[in-house]
Amino acid sequence: MGDTKSGLMSFGSQAILIFLAALGTLATIVSAWIQLVPGKPVLEASITSIEEFTRTPSLTELSSQFKYKGKEIQRLINIKLSLKNVGNKTIIGKGDKKNIIGDYLSLIFPDEFNVIEARVISDDLNLQLQPQNKRLNLLFTQWRANEAANLSVFLEGLDNVSKPRLLKKEREILDGDVTVVDISEGKKTANPLYNYIDSRYVRALKAFGYLTLAIVFSVFLILVFEIFHERYKTRLWMRDSKIAFDSYVDKELSYLENEEKEELKKFPKKLSEVFWERFGEQKYPATLSEGIKDMFAWAAFFLILALGCLPLFISLHYLY
Repeated sequence: MGDTKSGLMSFGSQAILIFLAALGTLATIVSAWIQLVPGKPVLEASITSIEEFTRTPSLTELSSQFKYKGKEIQRLINIKLSLKNVGNKTIIGKGDKKNIIGDYLSLIFPDEFNVIEARVISDDLNLQLQPQNKRLNLLFTQWRANEAANLSVFLEGLDNVSKPRLLKKEREILDGDVTVVDISEGKKTANPLYNYIDSRYVRALKAFGYLTLAIVFSVFLILVFEIFHERYKTRLWMRDSKIAFDSYVDKELSYLENEEKEELKKFPKKLSEVFWERFGEQKYPATLSEGIKDMFAWAAFFLILALGCLPLFISLHYLY
């Protein structure tokens, strides 16, 4: 015969083993998914800084004038861009196997701005730039995963209020994507994991997170169901067999001390299997835990675990 703690230990061990087995299976599935699912190219365009040269202090006698190729510029803005293929597939810009729709990729600015000049500060792919009114065309042969380019773009502002930004052009890359991030004022941050982990592993991390959360919630729901199911089975046994069980303990185990017999009547689960075979009536229902408090404790543990992980997975979803 065990003690009351054995039920809790048994239940806790089973719950944790089920949880770990599920996570192990999940990790295997995600690993296979990483290897088998084809990747896609994702070009991330980050605005890192914006500087307006024509903005001067509000002094009545101070003025400035800017000209570009003889043309007066009322509002001259310099914008720094960081471009990176954060996907796990090469973007091919030329040849029979190219996977862009046109002959180049385009960075498009709002109607309030014109691109007057652009320069490559640094790049990994021999990128060529082609300013064209409100867009900046990017020409290249191959843009491999994790390769990046840093650009300096000069814009002419056609009004006095609009802030430079990039417009996202849909479906420029076959089975790929272009994302835009503005970190010039720290309002948003670029996706930091892409600096250290291949994008398919980031997606795998998201998938693992979502499925882990689903498993944790599932275990919680199973535990809640089991709490009420076990209580229902126990009540049926108490109604149909408790009187016969108490009489059986008094007669067949009369050699025990009164305290031991009362303990068995209170916790029938402690009776050994040999005596249950002799009982002849319905056996006390098998339960994962001796007491309902134990069940609620473990259900609360998995609920807290799920709620604790939820903010992390939500942030992964919106960042990546």
